[in-house]
Amino acid sequence: MTFKLCWMIGNKIKTQLKTEYKEKMQQLAAKKEEEQKKLEEAKRKLLEKHREEERRVLSKTNTTHKKLFSAEAERIRLEEEAKERERLRIEEEERQKRLREEEEERQKRLREEQEREERLRREREEQAERERKENEERQRLEEERKKQEEEKKKQEQEKLERKLKKQKEREERKAKGGKRLLKKKKMIGVTTNLGMANVLWLPSDTEILPMAYGHGDLTDLRKFSPSFFVIPFSSISKKKSALREDQVQYGLMRLSFGAGRFRRSHWVFFLWTPDSMARDAPPRLRTKKINERVNCANMRGAMEKLIGIEE
Repeated sequence: MTFKLCWMIGNKIKTQLKTEYKEKMQQLAAKKEEEQKKLEEAKRKLLEKHREEERRVLSKTNTTHKKLFSAEAERIRLEEEAKERERLRIEEEERQKRLREEEEERQKRLREEQEREERLRREREEQAERERKENEERQRLEEERKKQEEEKKKQEQEKLERKLKKQKEREERKAKGGKRLLKKKKMIGVTTNLGMANVLWLPSDTEILPMAYGHGDLTDLRKFSPSFFVIPFSSISKKKSALREDQVQYGLMRLSFGAGRFRRSHWVFFLWTPDSMARDAPPRLRTKKINERVNCANMRGAMEKLIGIEE
């Protein structure tokens, strides 16, 4: 709105300046035409005066010739005529010089007036431009301030929501007697003489298909360790890792942290999808392996429900 108002004011000022400049030029043209007429009138009067003077001199000369008929009188007449002509020439030169000086002074004043108007116009345009930029800067700063305030309010709201969510979760855990990842009463697993064991399953969305079980950590899963991880099924070689390089597997293992009375154990459900399943497959079976890997990975939700993991 402010930019539009500045633009309208600038156009109005520009139109007014053009109108004033046009009126001044018309006045100067009229004044010049009037001065030209005066100059022509003065020339005409001067010419008539010269002619009258010539007639007078001629009449006087004729009279003198008639009276004197002497060479001295003729010489005197010629000298007077020469002096008169010289005087008229000097007067005409002075008048022309004066007119030229007046015209130069008028042109100079006109140029100064035009320069002053142009300077004022540029100053007004610069002032309008500065005001426009200041208004834009104020608007930008105001928008940034509002945006920062909105962002701050949003962050505070999110922080409050997270705080309320954490508080709600703490209350729910407190009501349930603590956080549990697994529903132990419904969990499908394998129990040994050392307690519940780590288990590997084949992907399936209808039934549980265990592949191997035992005790140990991630190193025992990735490398064969018969003392910690028992692999009794014929589908896995006893000399290789329980995690197959050519097959998708689901697993459940217990990870313990801390020592003594600060030791805590957590059950971790994981999905094993090796890149070598498609990379190392023969070219004619590569597409089939890629599709098989994707389909098996999409069975995660069904496996969680079958195994008994809480959502």
